[in-house]
Amino acid sequence: MRPQILADLINPPDASEDLLPALTRFVNVLLSGECHPDITPYLFGGNLLALSKPTGGIRPIAVGYVWRRLAAKCANSYATAHTATYLANRQLGVGVSGGAEAAVHAARRFAMNLRPGQAIVKLDFKNAFNCISREVMLRAVKAEAPQIYNFCCLAYSGNSNLLYGGKLITSEVGAQQGDPLGPLLFSLGIQPIIQALESELVLGYLDDLTLGGDLAILERDVKAVEEKALAMGLQLNSSKCEIISSPTDGATSESFKDFVKLGIAEATLLGSPLTTGCAMDSAMEARLKNLETAISRLQLLEAHDALLILKNSLSAPKLLYNLRTAPFTDHPGLISYDHLLRVALSRVTNVAIDDFQWTQATLPVRDGGLGLRSVALLAPSAFLASAAATLGLQNSLLPGSIATLEDIHRTSTLAAWQLRHTDEPPTGSGEGKQANWDLPSIIKCKSVLQNHYSGKEDKARLLACQHAHSGDWLHAYPISTCGLRLSNDDIRVAVGLRLGSNLCAPHTCVCNNAVTARGTHGLSCRHSKGRLPRHTLLNDVIHRALLRAGIQNKLEPSGLSRTDSKRPDGQTQLAWSDGRYLTWDVTVSDTFAASHIDETSLLSGSAAEKAATNKINKYIDLTPHYIFIPLAMETMGPICSAGLEFLTALGKKMSNTTGDRRETAFLLQRISIIIQRCNTISHLGTFGTISDDI
Repeated sequence: MRPQILADLINPPDASEDLLPALTRFVNVLLSGECHPDITPYLFGGNLLALSKPTGGIRPIAVGYVWRRLAAKCANSYATAHTATYLANRQLGVGVSGGAEAAVHAARRFAMNLRPGQAIVKLDFKNAFNCISREVMLRAVKAEAPQIYNFCCLAYSGNSNLLYGGKLITSEVGAQQGDPLGPLLFSLGIQPIIQALESELVLGYLDDLTLGGDLAILERDVKAVEEKALAMGLQLNSSKCEIISSPTDGATSESFKDFVKLGIAEATLLGSPLTTGCAMDSAMEARLKNLETAISRLQLLEAHDALLILKNSLSAPKLLYNLRTAPFTDHPGLISYDHLLRVALSRVTNVAIDDFQWTQATLPVRDGGLGLRSVALLAPSAFLASAAATLGLQNSLLPGSIATLEDIHRTSTLAAWQLRHTDEPPTGSGEGKQANWDLPSIIKCKSVLQNHYSGKEDKARLLACQHAHSGDWLHAYPISTCGLRLSNDDIRVAVGLRLGSNLCAPHTCVCNNAVTARGTHGLSCRHSKGRLPRHTLLNDVIHRALLRAGIQNKLEPSGLSRTDSKRPDGQTQLAWSDGRYLTWDVTVSDTFAASHIDETSLLSGSAAEKAATNKINKYIDLTPHYIFIPLAMETMGPICSAGLEFLTALGKKMSNTTGDRRETAFLLQRISIIIQRCNTISHLGTFGTISDDI
């Protein structure tokens, strides 16, 4: 490798210089195969991590040099597209969208139609990635992806150095687990074995091979795999291999005597049960146990961190793969899972939640919920969408005699879905999208809430929660340095206001008005302690955002006032559009205020739009010379249309300056966080004492 290129990457000549040109040169050099032999062992080595496997044993992960990994990602992206045809229909672990789901669906359909004398076998290799011959991998790359051969030679034609616990370990065989190219290289290496198999069903997912068909052919294929794999450095682990059949089939075959013998109800594939039965019960039991453990640990975290983890990781996302690949519909464990999620939400937020509030919490954020989806409601939609989306791939994997047969689990799940909904099921290209199957459930839940709540405050709350961007605080990562962290009290009040929960004991406010258990009085109280800091913080965010976009501006500009000396909150010192400067003024109205509740209970965002109109009329004298933007918002989150249009445009300008396309989302999250934080200040202010920390 040219020494200057590596030096430029480690210590760029100018700290302000973009590293992209140096990185591009570096990647090109690596892909050409040019590298000094003294550098290669270190450049293609890395730090070694030893992770414990759930089933026991150690999984070594090599965390390579960052620039090598970037070059490997580029090579992998290119080669995956060019080898897709070669790997197609049998190797589903590389470059195949929905490959794992298709494998499970196909195996389930095959298993449900096993004939006498047939079985399914699952083959397991000992430490496969670390044992495969590098010569085999390189030969396969040279034949199928010669464009990246030079790079792969640099990585695997010689030894590399791995550091573990201060000790130097030489990497001599196998594909490094942690190398972005590892899965592709392994798959290319074993593809000749997979292609030569004669069984009716052949599913490869990286090092997991699943075969199905007549016992005699299976026996022949297993022997062939064992012999050919041994020549590649791979060895079957018979004690972990499985045969799935009826109680009588396969038991007497000499080739399968050491295999684990399972019935269809006990079988799993790629971590998902094939059908209903004890395997599904065990999987559900394990998920419930893991969730219970997680709940006990979530209570040790700050509420914002815990809520984000619960919403994005431990709830439906944790179970979604199983829901999409196995017929979990109506399994009693799903109700238990939902119950645990409800308990976790209540403990994390310190908010009591009744049945209707939990129904709202399970809605997506854009529909007024917290995004904690109910797995019991999601199960049929997830399974039907996955079965439809992968149907073409399933049929290409299955023999024609089975591909034409009805999928009985899909039929029964569809019947359960239709029993819950009066809507027609999705058809055509929309049949493979989970959102289309899920939409009737969402609509039904929203209808239940609308019919249950009759009071104006609840109707206004539900409408406001469904307004665009009113729930952006739920998407914000709790980063203190960016002003995106909410305190435990902030989370309690924000969740309580969104769900309509009780936040306090009824009491008398410092203004001598009664405060109900909902605690919303403080949001519109004339002594509200959150009003001034909210106004200051919102203007500061706009001021800093404009500066980030490269637009100089100042707050409370002098010399720019109406006839009554009232000034807007800010003004740009550079032209915003059409050579005209921009001025803005911030105001926040309470969604539940007596002066707004009649309108906000009928139309979301109406209080913000009304305030925006008042601001425009207030500063009408400035409009001939300036672009005036009313930044009118509500305590429940809605932003007026003119303000939202401005914030979106400002976000795009920031993105043009910084190169980060997420600037608009981050800006709206900061604003949403400020509103929630100051709602807490206003709520707690009704007791007469409050922390100065905002």
